[in-house]
Amino acid sequence: MTAVGAAVTLRQPSAGRGEDVRLRGVGVVGSGLALGQELVQLSAFTSEQGSTDRRVARPSRRRS
Repeated sequence: MTAVGAAVTLRQPSAGRGEDVRLRGVGVVGSGLALGQELVQLSAFTSEQGSTDRRVARPSRRRS
């Protein structure tokens, strides 16, 4: 959870209501939807270890 909180976020208008939220940080990528000041939905996944790219790690690499 610390990685999600520390990730850089980008907010832009969504196709419908609210704002599209994208996040990227060391070891984590994600996206969600915000409406006003409330985060309505967020999905976050581990990315390749130590990477800040936009690719989600393969399922076999996400297992602990």
